[in-house]
Amino acid sequence: MFAFASHEEIGRFGSRVLVEKHRPDVLVAVDVNHDYEAAPIGKEDKPPPLELGKGFTLGHGSICSPRINSLIAEAATSANVPFQHDVRGTDTGTDAMAGVLSGADCAATSVGFPIRNMHTVSELAHTGDVLACMHALVAFVESLAAQNISADSLKEQHPRLDNANPYMPL
Repeated sequence: MFAFASHEEIGRFGSRVLVEKHRPDVLVAVDVNHDYEAAPIGKEDKPPPLELGKGFTLGHGSICSPRINSLIAEAATSANVPFQHDVRGTDTGTDAMAGVLSGADCAATSVGFPIRNMHTVSELAHTGDVLACMHALVAFVESLAAQNISADSLKEQHPRLDNANPYMPL
């Protein structure tokens, strides 16, 4: 199943409704990232450099499934699809967070591509990065089928938030 969701920028309300209704075992969000090399702002945050023309982006963060990420990276590498690592903290900033925000315990990650001029009428992406993202997703799904990997085998292999211990300051 795939879906297009709205309201991602203001709380991921569209994807949260979809995730709550369908309760997926695996969620791969597709979104855009800032090209921090060209962006006039954000460099002071010292994010990993993401650049136009260097391939699709693979999200890493507290809710991203290392197993799904490794399968996507392996499939992309096998298919000679270039990618960049998008390292985030507690929130990916994408609809991948919908699984957490909706209370569905699903394995999640995000893929995408860098753009310039985000949230303006002149957003710009590199066609090669968009195609790389599409080819990586196809290679990922084909590799799941070829390796006989099911959603059931992936759903328990991710950071389990329901088993997390709350942070207790000293």
